[in-house]
Amino acid sequence: MARALVTFLGKQYSRDGQASYLRMAYDLPDGTTTPPARYFAVELYRWLARSGRAVDRLIVLGTPTSMWRTLWDLTDSEDLELWEAIERDSIGAGVNPTQLAQAGAALSAALGVQVDCRLITSARTRPEQLEVIDALQSSTAGCDRVVLDITHGYRHLPLIATVAARLLQHTGQHVVEHIYYGMEHDLTGPPPPGPRRGAVIDLGGLLRLLDVSEGLSTWQTTGRLTPLANALHGLLPDAAMLGYFHDLRQPSRARALASRARQALNASADPLLEMLRAPLQGVLTRLASTHDPAWQHLDHATAAFRHRDLPGMLIHLREAVAHHLSLNGAPQEHIQALRVYLGKSDFRQLNQLRDLRNAVAHGGASHQSRDELKSPARMEHTLRSLLAFVRRTLNRPGF
Repeated sequence: MARALVTFLGKQYSRDGQASYLRMAYDLPDGTTTPPARYFAVELYRWLARSGRAVDRLIVLGTPTSMWRTLWDLTDSEDLELWEAIERDSIGAGVNPTQLAQAGAALSAALGVQVDCRLITSARTRPEQLEVIDALQSSTAGCDRVVLDITHGYRHLPLIATVAARLLQHTGQHVVEHIYYGMEHDLTGPPPPGPRRGAVIDLGGLLRLLDVSEGLSTWQTTGRLTPLANALHGLLPDAAMLGYFHDLRQPSRARALASRARQALNASADPLLEMLRAPLQGVLTRLASTHDPAWQHLDHATAAFRHRDLPGMLIHLREAVAHHLSLNGAPQEHIQALRVYLGKSDFRQLNQLRDLRNAVAHGGASHQSRDELKSPARMEHTLRSLLAFVRRTLNRPGF
């Protein structure tokens, strides 16, 4: 398991006209303070190592005219020709990859960690923004854990980095552990005594909020609980097991866990849970109730239709009538009696639902369902009719 720290290098001018960051001591999340430093990323790297979260790679992303000269102060390099060329080119035509490879080697020797210096664009256009995200993805290849430092660089880079973090989680099998930002203390009040001071805040919790919101969306559209349960792991008791039992159709076990989770949610002072208490209460209340499973499937089918998840809708509609009419494993005599119970028209719709559900679940299509699948408009008309049929059937007494 490898951990990468990804940081950006920006551009700022001091009063004497030289490109340089101001020296600042940063108050870290554990209550300690860094020595005054111009470039926060290196102090962050050292703090992570002291905290038992040592970094295997330090990746510095910057434009050709970023303040690459700042990195010289962090090395023991005596290659004046290299660093003077970097300083000259960073305020002129721009540095090149060969220069940055040499700078990375000098930094690696000084810090005792692999340092990769990579060029990115200024990300002013959409293609350039995507290039930055691609560079972040490719630079972290081989690392399953990522820490982002968005202290320096153009102010739109933090937004791009947050999008990239989400993409890393979804496509690269990375865990984005933290997103750190070192900010100068509030200047509206009296400044802290001593040198300039900054506070370090961790924005990584925003990714958890996105996890929970995506989990809620998955629940509403598909009826699957596991993504939401995984996002709530550590926040609510036995959340993962709740998702496990629910998605395996074990309602009695899920019901007990949902009741316990609901009590914990009511008592929690966690800011994330407080903000999302209403929608989470709705989910847990439904799971803890003895509500007829057929109606739960109908609710999920209705939500799936609203979000245009047509396969999910068909599956839930079929499950709803299967529960209500005891179709699973039913003998032929049961089916024959059901034909009389439903009547000719509704029995035809029951078979139509079965055929369409099988078509989307297994691929292909029967002769009966082929026409409905030809056109989105015709499919939508059929699904509206089937939704009304299932609702009508569930309002009948159980068969």
